[in-house]
Amino acid sequence: MKISSTTSRLARVYGDEKAIVMLAKAGFDAMDYSMFVHKAQDGVFTNKGFDKYAERLKTVADAAGIEFGQIHAQMPSPSYPAYMENQELWDKLAVNSIISAAIMDCPYVVVHPLIMLDRLYDHKYKENYEANLEYYGKMAPYLKEYGVKVAIENMWHHDFEKDVICPSVCSTAEEMTSLCRDLGDGFVTCLDVGHCILTGETAEGMVRGLGDTLKCLHVHDNDGRDDSHDVPYNGFQIPMEFKGPEKKINWDAFMEALKEVNYTGTLSLEADSFMDKFPVELYEDANIFMAKVARHLANKFDK
Repeated sequence: MKISSTTSRLARVYGDEKAIVMLAKAGFDAMDYSMFVHKAQDGVFTNKGFDKYAERLKTVADAAGIEFGQIHAQMPSPSYPAYMENQELWDKLAVNSIISAAIMDCPYVVVHPLIMLDRLYDHKYKENYEANLEYYGKMAPYLKEYGVKVAIENMWHHDFEKDVICPSVCSTAEEMTSLCRDLGDGFVTCLDVGHCILTGETAEGMVRGLGDTLKCLHVHDNDGRDDSHDVPYNGFQIPMEFKGPEKKINWDAFMEALKEVNYTGTLSLEADSFMDKFPVELYEDANIFMAKVARHLANKFDK
């Protein structure tokens, strides 16, 4: 299994090209290219010439010996309202991300589903589902033309009354696979492992539920309360004395489930917040450690 990591935090500090080289030097085989680092309104992927920029990044990656395993497209935020206010912009960015993926020889573009502000738990399930059918449906002709697939990610929302993260759009494997089925061959799923325990699911259960639609991963850890995007095994701190309730990811069970469904994608970390625990001068070392953790997990799959 190839290991991968997001370019996000490194790109914000060092720029895209150096981030790509740093991931390769750390030992990653592939990357999850963070297109969202660039501004939506007037960033490089919004304007004419984005294809030349994509070609440049592909040249850098080839020279460094690293692949584009997946791309993470820009995200309207707050999701549904921001999209409705400027549909033309967001639809254009989706198309440009698909074209860029084709240039980069990248098979998948991860695109967040739209989330209505009041889509908590199962409230407005039907309305939000239909909005996403329309949203993703606009991408379908371009996926066929450029030979790329869009990966739909499992998401969460915030219940402000209870002050907790709660299930929302695509928090279940059933909703994700239903969207893929209704949208057609150009759509697959991306499992965000950290999001699972925040919405009451297990990573291994989600893997089995997604089955052969699962082509991408966002692998990271948290404490079961916040979407902290930490490195695996580090989300829930070991208590010194008073042991509280635990909501841990079972990493062995997760890797075993990936083997069961014959997962063919990369093991891609989305754990950039781990680097933020250190001074910038230590980012490179933190990145190398993250690659070792990813390889440790991948080795479980390869046994």
